[in-house]
Amino acid sequence: MPLFTWGPQYSVQILEMDNQHKKLFDYINELNEAMMEGKGNAALSGILGKLEGYTREHFKSEEELLKKQGYPDLERQVHEHKNFVEKVSQMRQDQEAGKMMVSLKTLSFLREWLQNHIMKQDRNYGNWMKENGLI
Repeated sequence: MPLFTWGPQYSVQILEMDNQHKKLFDYINELNEAMMEGKGNAALSGILGKLEGYTREHFKSEEELLKKQGYPDLERQVHEHKNFVEKVSQMRQDQEAGKMMVSLKTLSFLREWLQNHIMKQDRNYGNWMKENGLI
């Protein structure tokens, strides 16, 4: 059973961004499933690699959209995206170094990211675009 199921509460009202966010859900659910099967650490390296690459693409796409639309809180988005990439990179290094509990920490971090970034920050730009007639 998935840890997170996509629903309208996660929508930023921009189909391209929603579809990209759904992919992030897939990675979180993939890690959760591996952990439930007792294979979290074995699957973590591959999942972190995919996540690292995918989020760079997603963040670039999102930031370009926000810049094009003149989003006033773009700097904050860029800063949070940079912090996310750094955190995922650190978790990958920790996993490669054999540190304990990395899969659990990763899952916890990703869950918090969904709840605090997508549900708040990303929804803010969707609401701003809607209020300004951009979508």
